Amino acid sequence: MITESTDAAELTAFFRKVFPAESEKVIAWRYRRAIHLVWKRHDEIAGHMGLKPVVIETPEASLSAAWIFDWVVPPAHRGQSGGMKLMKEARERFPLTMGVQLTAAS
Repeated sequence: MITESTDAAELTAFFRKVFPAESEKVIAWRYRRAIHLVWKRHDEIAGHMGLKPVVIETPEASLSAAWIFDWVVPPAHRGQSGGMKLMKEARERFPLTMGVQLTAAS
């Protein structure tokens, strides 16, 4: 099941596992004005997708959008559709999503 997490300690513990070399400053940045979607298995985070909401202005309309960051499912939890469930939830919330620096696994 996909839920939204605001539990800083739980998120930090997950980020420490998947991004062990990142600084406290970078981890703290993740919490500012972000939505943290998590996929849990056995009461622990098995996947994460961060979303930074933005509004895209065009001459015709304003579009609700989100920049995707840290879309990650650790290797032990891959192959169970967790990443796709996270993306589906993001697309239900935002009609337009954007991302940069995607890896081959994403």
